[in-house]
Amino acid sequence: MKNWHSRASPDPFLPYTKFINTFASKPMSITEATSEDWTDFWENEMPAAPSFNQEQIAAMLSVSEQIQEQIEIAGELWEMTDFEVTALCGMVADAFADNGIKMEALV
Repeated sequence: MKNWHSRASPDPFLPYTKFINTFASKPMSITEATSEDWTDFWENEMPAAPSFNQEQIAAMLSVSEQIQEQIEIAGELWEMTDFEVTALCGMVADAFADNGIKMEALV
């Protein structure tokens, strides 16, 4: 058996698979993170909400509506309750709204 952790995979479908630690030093583990690291992560590393123009918002609202229509169709086919369909549609609408895609964003 070949040394799997240090050689490329012999499998032709995985020609670039290597399991070598290429870091010069040991990567920081979760136990080594300080409170300043976490503050930096949450305040500086999280991407800001993207900004969209009116045309993009309208297009994404259309996508949201189409997804919700498909959920309603699937709900009928799979005999889901109105509560389940409404909950799923609400989750879709909330996910879009969390990213700034909502009717109120249109002027």
